[in-house]
Amino acid sequence: MAQGKQQQNKKYIIRNPGIVMKRFYDSFDHKFLYRQAQTLMFLVNERERFTSMVKQAEETSEEGTDKYLSSQDIDDKYFEGLRAQVYFIEMHQFESFFALLLAAFQKLPHWLYLTTYRTSEIKTAIQNYVDGNISAVTNGVVDTVENFIILAVYAGFTPDEQEKDGRWKESVEAIDWLIKQVGMSIYRICSLYLMRLCERAAHELTKKRLHFYRQFLLIESSFMH
Repeated sequence: MAQGKQQQNKKYIIRNPGIVMKRFYDSFDHKFLYRQAQTLMFLVNERERFTSMVKQAEETSEEGTDKYLSSQDIDDKYFEGLRAQVYFIEMHQFESFFALLLAAFQKLPHWLYLTTYRTSEIKTAIQNYVDGNISAVTNGVVDTVENFIILAVYAGFTPDEQEKDGRWKESVEAIDWLIKQVGMSIYRICSLYLMRLCERAAHELTKKRLHFYRQFLLIESSFMH
């Protein structure tokens, strides 16, 4: 959905939501994005070995078989693309982290919310959390950091009364610090990404203007002669 458009209210019919929720978390792979980043960085760091392996595969492959990757395509741009993909995975990982936290405060089942939320919602929630506006983050469900962490991180479990002043308090403070650091990291990454996009756009615009100016000089020169 394009930014700026209002999200249409949708109605869902869900059978056995509890069973579906359990299946979702039983099969949830928390290292899914991390493994992708691991693999990509391995390829980047082992560039020579990877290139050699692709060339060897080309030499030993039979005629008529599909070649999904050609050694001719492996150049500096290829590895720049891999690094960029790691960067995008990092952004996606941070966004997913917050989406999982927010799922506990939504009317939709977690698995459905995680496939329908908008990035703008996550950004707004992050800003509200960093500003201490917990009620806005949770749609009014809770209004303190501790209660947010109890529901979003510990799934509603709380410690015994005698433990609340000891390690529990330290845990809440540590988790709160981590959530805020991740949130601020998302803003830094997005700001840097937008800055690079602007720099690239400015560079392309300058190239086009120079090309246009050269063409104009050539035309003007031809008229003068």
